Amino acid sequence: MAAPSVAALRCALFHSAHSNGFCVCPNFIGHGIGSYFHGHPEIWHHANDNDLLMEEGMSFTIEPILMEGTSEFKILSDKWTAISVDDKRLQKVCSGKSRVAAHGTPSPALPSLPLPVSALRAKLRRAHTPPRTAFLPQTQTSTHTLAPYSRT
Repeated sequence: MAAPSVAALRCALFHSAHSNGFCVCPNFIGHGIGSYFHGHPEIWHHANDNDLLMEEGMSFTIEPILMEGTSEFKILSDKWTAISVDDKRLQKVCSGKSRVAAHGTPSPALPSLPLPVSALRAKLRRAHTPPRTAFLPQTQTSTHTLAPYSRT
C-alpha cells in the first residue's frame, strides 16, 4: 500500500470545504512541529506541486482557514491578526496536532476528513465578531491578495 500523500490530505480538505460553500484561504499553511516550530513539512491547502508523502513519526499541523466569502484578507495593525476584506466570517480549524502513525495503528490525534459541516458552521458562528476595520484608519491596514504558492 502506498503511503498517503500530503496532496491527498489537501484534496480532501479542499473538496470538503468547497462542496459545503466555504473557500480555503491559500495564503496560510499548516506546518511541521518538530525540533522547531513552523518547520517542514509545509501543508498547503490548495493545488501545488508538493508531492511529499507522509511518513511515520511526522508531526504537523493542518490548520486550514475556511472563509465564507472571498479568500482575500487584511492584516490588522498588530501585524498578526488576519480578517476577511468582505467582513464575512472565517475560522482557523485546528484541534491538537496530527501525528502520522504506523500503517494499521489507530491514532486518535488524526482528524477525520471531510470535516462535519455542522461543526464548521458552529465554529464560524462562535468565532464571528463585528468587523473591526471600521475603527482603524485605512493607513493602518494592508490588503493582501497573494498568488497561491508555486515552486518555479
